[in-house]
Amino acid sequence: MWIKLKTLIRQYQSLLKIAPSVAVLVIASNHFGLFNLLERSLRDDFFRFRPQESREKAIVIVTIDESDIQEIGDWPLPDGILAEAIKKIRAQQPRAIGLDLYRDLPEEPGYEKLTEVFASTPTLIGVEKVAGNRVAPPPTLQALNQVALADLMLDSDQSVRRGLLSAEDEGAVKLGLALRLALMYLEAEGITVESIDSKQQKLRLGEAIFKPLRTGEAGYRHKDLGGYQILMNWRGSSETFPKIPISEVLAGKIPPGLMRDRIVMIGSIASSTNDFFETPYSHSWFNSPPPTPGVVIHANLASQVIRAATEGRSLFWGWSVGGQWLWILVWSFLGAGGSWWAESNSQHQQRRSTTLIILGLSASGVILVGGGYLAFRGGMMVPIMSPLVACLLSTIAATNSCKQQRLELTNRELEFANNQLFEYARTLKEKIDERTQQLKIAKEAADSANQAKSEFLANMSHELRTPLNGILGYAQIMARDQQLTSSQKKGVDVIYQSGSHLLNLINDILDLSKIEARKLELYKQDFNLPIFLTGVAEICRIKAQPKGIEFNYEVAENLPVVVYGDDKRLRQVLINLLGNAIKFTDSGSVTFKVELVEPLTSSKIRFQVQDTGVGMTPEQVSKIFLPFEQVGDNNRRTQGTGLGLAITQKMVQLMDSEIFIESNPGVGSTFCLEVELPTTKSANLINPVNASNQIIGFQGAPRQILIVDHLWENRSVLVNLLKPLGFRVWEAENGQEALDYIVKLQPDLVITDILMPQLDGLEMTRRLRQMPTFKDLPIIASSADVYESNLEASQQAGCQAFVGKPIQAQKLFAQIQQLLNLTWTYQTIKLPETVTEPPSVIVPPPLEQISILYDLARKGFVDELIEHTEQLAPPYQAFAKELRSLAQGFQMRKMRAFLRKYIEAGSQKIA
Repeated sequence: MWIKLKTLIRQYQSLLKIAPSVAVLVIASNHFGLFNLLERSLRDDFFRFRPQESREKAIVIVTIDESDIQEIGDWPLPDGILAEAIKKIRAQQPRAIGLDLYRDLPEEPGYEKLTEVFASTPTLIGVEKVAGNRVAPPPTLQALNQVALADLMLDSDQSVRRGLLSAEDEGAVKLGLALRLALMYLEAEGITVESIDSKQQKLRLGEAIFKPLRTGEAGYRHKDLGGYQILMNWRGSSETFPKIPISEVLAGKIPPGLMRDRIVMIGSIASSTNDFFETPYSHSWFNSPPPTPGVVIHANLASQVIRAATEGRSLFWGWSVGGQWLWILVWSFLGAGGSWWAESNSQHQQRRSTTLIILGLSASGVILVGGGYLAFRGGMMVPIMSPLVACLLSTIAATNSCKQQRLELTNRELEFANNQLFEYARTLKEKIDERTQQLKIAKEAADSANQAKSEFLANMSHELRTPLNGILGYAQIMARDQQLTSSQKKGVDVIYQSGSHLLNLINDILDLSKIEARKLELYKQDFNLPIFLTGVAEICRIKAQPKGIEFNYEVAENLPVVVYGDDKRLRQVLINLLGNAIKFTDSGSVTFKVELVEPLTSSKIRFQVQDTGVGMTPEQVSKIFLPFEQVGDNNRRTQGTGLGLAITQKMVQLMDSEIFIESNPGVGSTFCLEVELPTTKSANLINPVNASNQIIGFQGAPRQILIVDHLWENRSVLVNLLKPLGFRVWEAENGQEALDYIVKLQPDLVITDILMPQLDGLEMTRRLRQMPTFKDLPIIASSADVYESNLEASQQAGCQAFVGKPIQAQKLFAQIQQLLNLTWTYQTIKLPETVTEPPSVIVPPPLEQISILYDLARKGFVDELIEHTEQLAPPYQAFAKELRSLAQGFQMRKMRAFLRKYIEAGSQKIA
């Protein structure tokens, strides 16, 4: 038996050391009050969370608020006013009146009148303060022994949680205000105080037995105690007691029966009087309630005494010091033992042991807090925080001890295993070195291949951008010609749109390497959605015409005008999907449909591409987004690389969307995606080629600009863009020639290509920056290589700005305006001389023709609509002119509203 006991003790010796040690540590901390604030805050929460009690019927509070003080016009209240109030209250025949106002000095006028009221009111109790700064009682009431204590007991956090029933002062026992008033109330009920145990100061009052708070109970030390104190069992906040303002008392507006046979307490609740204290009802998790007035605290204590005596309402009592020590020791053993068991039974399942320990601690917290609350409801203050801390600390200590023992055992096992591995590691190092050398060779080969690919893409991009610079440049130049007809302007616009699309395709070639390197990003900006969609539709309509298939463009009327997104990537996605649909459709139609997903609650737009083409099998649909994968017959496969849909899917995923496909062989396919495009408050954006605010010059003296580029076509574009605006333009073919021109002409601005023979643009810029005369000369770098490295290199060389090729006129003009601080002049539209004549009356054509025009507008067939208006009879030309103006400006919503107005008017006439 002894041997078994010794074995058991040896096995659990760590546990038998940890639990008592932790318990002693927590008991010592508890003795010095380290857990008092937490414990008391938790009890405050118990008071707030317990069910609300009914309103107190035995006590009425006469309040003095800021409005009362302002109405009376003085503070402290004059003695005459107070005397009048007490007389009116006395007339209601209360059992007791508590005056929670210090009246040790006269407050004229009316002091003699107040003295008479004091002397003639035997139920009136005044107050004095004996702790700290003493305040004497009213002399008249002191002589009549109608005085009680108004002192409140404050904890270390300045909150009231104890009530003072009585205290000894100068050899005499004085009752607190609450107890004095309660005893006067209970005396009328035939209830008086009876001593049970004089040594322990136990008193019986009706159904309740009172005993004072002892040292150690509820965490209170000896220095906190004095007089006859009890723990407060709060009835509630000020809303628990009937109240009436003193101004209504003075006005004689006391409801009948409000004060009869009750205790009436008179006190201030005005913030300026500063008679407020922290209580459980002054704190909250969700808001910050105001502190509790002193008169409400006295009312709570008086209610506690009355209800305990008449109804047996609970009085709180706390555990003795010994009981608290034993309670902490029990929970320390529970924490250590539980964690030790969890670790011992989960040796090879670390996650399981951690889960068991967490669940055990959670259950301990629930049991302690839940049990503490139930005990609280019964009147017992059970310690919660100190045993919870003991349980937590012993759990941590026991867990670490158990892990330490297990670690020591594991270390011994690992030491043996390490000796075996050491020999193996010696031979393994040779194998690793050999493999590392092989990987190094493979990496060098891959780097070489990547470098070759990057150089190829850069060279190809440069070669393609150079001729595009001429195409897009002259498209922008021609668009500025005011003599172009409407049809010619539309043709120029198509050239510009197609060229821009080709430029986007070139950029897509560069995106291939970005996709592989996972560096493809979105660049969002505001753009005009109707113009954007019309441009996409026109490009694809041109593709569909040679095949003789119908291209339908259906756009919802409630689409926003200006949205925020990456228009370049979105255009690339839509043109790719539409191009594939046209490619695989031999007859029938391709329909491009755009609408809002949820018009009232979302800015998500649905794009749908539907065709009547060859369709796909489920197996083909599953492979369609794989790189280099093409479906359909061999003739169609030769028309692409098989990368388009793979790139499209990556871009759609970047937009946080997904492409949905429905397809049937021989019937057709439908591609659908939904993209979030938030509406912005920017002004309506417009296509730069069709810009109505066209720049025609600038204000101020003439400016000289030197254009440096080894290609004539690039210089020609810039010359024809800038000369019509009034600039004096000079040309140079290389950097050396440009330096000579700059010294001779001293231009206001230089626009230079980066790559040129003899002397490139960057070296030319560096030499200029070394010359004091030209160190601040504005220089714009330009290149068909739009890599980030070229932009950084131009900035380091000294260029203030960078524009890529093909040149975008609006971006170039913005750079010039900023560098030269220019004020542009714009083309003004001259009003015709006939403006003084009466405006022409719009005569609408027949309803049938308006319906045809409305159907074309709804489908977005702008060209067909304009042709139809030109065929209208002369009487309807004013109508046709207004409609053409809206159509040419791509104001689709206004155009449909214009037509809908005349359709509704025509329908009413028929009715």
